[in-house]
Amino acid sequence: MDGVTTGAGSSAVATALQDSLQSAQESQAMFNDFEASMAESTAVSEAKSAASAMEAAAAGAIGGIVQAATQALQQ
Repeated sequence: MDGVTTGAGSSAVATALQDSLQSAQESQAMFNDFEASMAESTAVSEAKSAASAMEAAAAGAIGGIVQAATQALQQ
Protein backbone atom coordinates (compact mmCIF):
# COMPACT_ATOMS: atom_id res chain seq x y z
CA MET A 1 0.00 0.00 0.00
CA ASP A 2 2.82 2.42 0.86
CA GLY A 3 4.45 1.81 -2.51
CA VAL A 4 1.23 2.70 -4.30
CA THR A 5 0.75 5.83 -2.21
CA THR A 6 4.35 6.90 -2.75
CA GLY A 7 4.04 6.30 -6.48
CA ALA A 8 0.81 8.24 -6.66
CA GLY A 9 2.30 10.96 -4.48
CA SER A 10 5.37 11.22 -6.69
CA SER A 11 3.17 11.42 -9.74
CA ALA A 12 1.09 14.18 -8.14
CA VAL A 13 4.23 16.10 -7.19
CA ALA A 14 5.64 15.70 -10.70
CA THR A 15 2.36 16.94 -12.19
CA ALA A 16 2.27 19.88 -9.78
CA LEU A 17 5.87 20.77 -10.64
CA GLN A 18 5.11 20.53 -14.34
CA ASP A 19 2.05 22.78 -13.93
CA SER A 20 4.10 25.22 -11.89
CA LEU A 21 6.84 25.29 -14.53
CA GLN A 22 4.29 25.89 -17.28
CA SER A 23 2.72 28.68 -15.26
CA ALA A 24 6.14 30.25 -14.68
CA GLN A 25 6.89 30.08 -18.42
CA GLU A 26 3.55 31.71 -19.23
CA SER A 27 4.25 34.44 -16.67
CA GLN A 28 7.68 35.02 -18.19
CA ALA A 29 6.15 35.29 -21.67
CA MET A 30 3.57 37.80 -20.40
CA PHE A 31 6.33 39.81 -18.70
CA ASN A 32 8.38 39.79 -21.92
CA ASP A 33 5.34 41.07 -23.84
CA PHE A 34 4.79 43.77 -21.22
CA GLU A 35 8.46 44.78 -21.36
CA ALA A 36 8.34 45.01 -25.17
CA SER A 37 5.16 47.06 -24.94
CA MET A 38 6.80 49.46 -22.49
CA ALA A 39 9.85 49.84 -24.74
CA GLU A 40 7.56 50.55 -27.70
CA SER A 41 5.58 53.04 -25.63
CA THR A 42 8.80 54.78 -24.58
CA ALA A 43 9.98 54.95 -28.20
CA VAL A 44 6.65 56.45 -29.29
CA SER A 45 6.80 58.97 -26.46
CA GLU A 46 10.35 59.96 -27.41
CA ALA A 47 9.36 60.29 -31.07
CA LYS A 48 6.43 62.54 -30.12
CA SER A 49 8.75 64.70 -28.02
CA ALA A 50 11.20 64.98 -30.92
CA ALA A 51 8.37 65.87 -33.30
CA SER A 52 7.15 68.56 -30.90
CA ALA A 53 10.66 70.00 -30.66
CA MET A 54 10.97 70.00 -34.46
CA GLU A 55 7.56 71.67 -34.76
CA ALA A 56 8.59 74.37 -32.28
CA ALA A 57 11.86 74.94 -34.14
CA ALA A 58 10.02 75.20 -37.46
CA ALA A 59 7.51 77.64 -35.97
CA GLY A 60 10.39 79.73 -34.61
CA ALA A 61 12.14 79.71 -37.99
CA ILE A 62 8.94 80.71 -39.79
CA GLY A 63 8.39 83.48 -37.25
CA GLY A 64 11.92 84.74 -37.87
CA ILE A 65 11.41 84.71 -41.64
CA VAL A 66 8.12 86.60 -41.34
CA GLN A 67 9.70 89.16 -39.02
CA ALA A 68 12.68 89.66 -41.35
CA ALA A 69 10.37 90.01 -44.36
CA THR A 70 8.18 92.50 -42.50
CA GLN A 71 11.20 94.61 -41.54
CA ALA A 72 12.52 94.49 -45.10
CA LEU A 73 9.17 95.67 -46.46
CA GLN A 74 9.01 98.54 -43.96
CA GLN A 75 12.33 99.98 -45.08
